[in-house]
Amino acid sequence: MIYTFFDIKKRRITVKESFWWSLILILMLILAIFPYSIDIIAGWLGISYSPTLLLIGCSVFLLLMNYRNSKYISDLTRKVTELEQAIAIDRNKNSKTKKKD
Repeated sequence: MIYTFFDIKKRRITVKESFWWSLILILMLILAIFPYSIDIIAGWLGISYSPTLLLIGCSVFLLLMNYRNSKYISDLTRKVTELEQAIAIDRNKNSKTKKKD
């Protein structure tokens, strides 16, 4: 958790992103303090082997984070493309006005 705070301070990660990692860290701490709670939750969900619940939970979390990051990267790629096009149009206009002068 301290590492996450240092990353926020150095602007390597946003507060929004650190929220999810902190949430998982807190969940891990709760499971470390109360290890049999995973057995109870697995029983409620009908999972007979409780470590499977941890594997499923971690897999779902990582898939969701990967999906969010993919959407974010796609959005940034689209914005970069738009900026490149705007810069090219601006440079074209500037070169035409310099030729007229």
